[in-house]
Amino acid sequence: MDNGTNSPKVLVIPVEFNDVTAQSKGYTIEGVKNAFLPKSKTNVTLDYYSVYDYFYASSYGKLSLDITVCDSWFKPQYASTYYASYTEMDGQDEY
Repeated sequence: MDNGTNSPKVLVIPVEFNDVTAQSKGYTIEGVKNAFLPKSKTNVTLDYYSVYDYFYASSYGKLSLDITVCDSWFKPQYASTYYASYTEMDGQDEY
């Protein structure tokens, strides 16, 4: 980048488990976007920095993340408790 700014690409995939839904926790795709994207793109007033705004400010304008937030929830095959009990044994993944 000739302007001295880095713009790494970031993909955000919101996850919703079948036993703990996003709606039951009060989460929405728009809320996820507000948390990650620059305020200039979301046009909302937050009491906190978005992920983009935090890294941009912390880097003194040198890091400008190119963030894409998926428009729907990814729904894994198993319940959240299945993934919470994931272990690794002898270099083999145990599911």
